[in-house]
Amino acid sequence: MKTRHLILFLLFVVFAISCSGPQKLYEKGKYAKAYDKALSKLKKGKDRKMKTLVNKAFAKMIDQTRDELIDLNRNYDLVDAEINLKKYDEVGERFEEGEMYLTDENVLKFSKFRAEKEGLVADVYDEGLSLMEVFKSSQYKEKAREAFAYFSLVDKYCSTDFPNMDELLNESFEAGIVVYNVNADLNFDQTYRWEVNRKFDDLEGRQGFIRIVYDTPGNVGDCLVELDFDRLDVDFQESTSTKTYSGEVEDGYTTKIDTSGQEIKVPKYITATGSVTTRRTTKRVRWRVNLDVRSMTSDCMLKEERFIEEVTDEIDQYEASGNLRVIPYKFLQNNNSKLESTDNMVDDLIDELYRDIYNYLY
Repeated sequence: MKTRHLILFLLFVVFAISCSGPQKLYEKGKYAKAYDKALSKLKKGKDRKMKTLVNKAFAKMIDQTRDELIDLNRNYDLVDAEINLKKYDEVGERFEEGEMYLTDENVLKFSKFRAEKEGLVADVYDEGLSLMEVFKSSQYKEKAREAFAYFSLVDKYCSTDFPNMDELLNESFEAGIVVYNVNADLNFDQTYRWEVNRKFDDLEGRQGFIRIVYDTPGNVGDCLVELDFDRLDVDFQESTSTKTYSGEVEDGYTTKIDTSGQEIKVPKYITATGSVTTRRTTKRVRWRVNLDVRSMTSDCMLKEERFIEEVTDEIDQYEASGNLRVIPYKFLQNNNSKLESTDNMVDDLIDELYRDIYNYLY
């Protein structure tokens, strides 16, 4: 019985291998996988007949890839262009893997295929140049950002050097940057101006096409952004709650004679009650900042927003009454805790508001 199961298992393995072999993959139209497997066998010297299959699969793979390419003439899109370039490169990588086994006919076929790819790269390059011309005549930074995307694709996929590629990348990137000039107005209370400026000065910098300058006089930038701080709101609330505790406690003793005739003392217990009144004081500090925007150029797309943050602190004071022996020990200790200072709480608030506004701007 075991021998029969082993034979069946081996037959299943042979069947599975044959179904996933290069020839079967080729017959199923999976030319890239058929090429990879046949080339692997060929390189290992296991089957010299695989050279024919390698060439047949490679030729079919190029034809199949052409059929899968997106028709960019109908609706040219940079994302579609990159999809096509990736497909071209996938075939190119396989060509390099098996070039020494390919016939002259297939080498020529791939040469024409690669020329198509380079033609697409050249089209992308020319489109980037056109967008930069539009930017120079209109000063629309959006066009420079689009040009940068086109040049980046060229830089990623080109096999040959294009004129001034590094210069074009730098020029289009710098031209596409939108500048936010951010200032803070504390309006009602100047007490924390230094702390606010010290923290929000860290906004200065650049990420992607956004550059922020802070507290810069004049109408500098594409967007003038004012952080309009409302009055600091400090609020105290108190609440009271009472909890009752009960339990058995010792209350004197009685005497009795044990079996040996000795007099012994026996404790007696009573049920006792006590209560704890908790007075909780909560301190809440809240600050609201309105982000006001004034557009200086058409490239300012930033919208107005409102940010609110608050921090709280609380302490409990306990007052015990009744039989103190049934009350948990922690409620009998003197609580000398104090609420956190407003200055410290404001420091935390500034940090939270900074994170909110930083994430919004960048």
